[in-house]
Amino acid sequence: MGDEATAMMKAFLDKNEIAYDSGVGKEKFSVNYYINHDLVESMIATVTFYMNNPEFVDTITIGELDSHQYHTGFSQRYQEYKFDEMQNSFTIHGASSQKHNNMPFNVVIRPL
Repeated sequence: MGDEATAMMKAFLDKNEIAYDSGVGKEKFSVNYYINHDLVESMIATVTFYMNNPEFVDTITIGELDSHQYHTGFSQRYQEYKFDEMQNSFTIHGASSQKHNNMPFNVVIRPL
């Protein structure tokens, strides 16, 4: 699972010509946060992708999100990652979150 997630992150960064020195890629993206399919937050935020670092629980972080309301760190252990090359988007899907009354959530990341 980790290798597949890393491959998807690298493919997304490569498509958008973003370097990832030492396995870390960091760039500003358009971020849309959905809870139960409803858009609840839309912003431009710095997204950090951590690849080849198994010691990190969170392999993607979005620091500008309000951590009291939203998830700010994500892991392929707990969420599903999907890179859609045609749409040039990277989606993080959580099936259920206690932070969101056990409802599903999606974070869609797109280049600016």
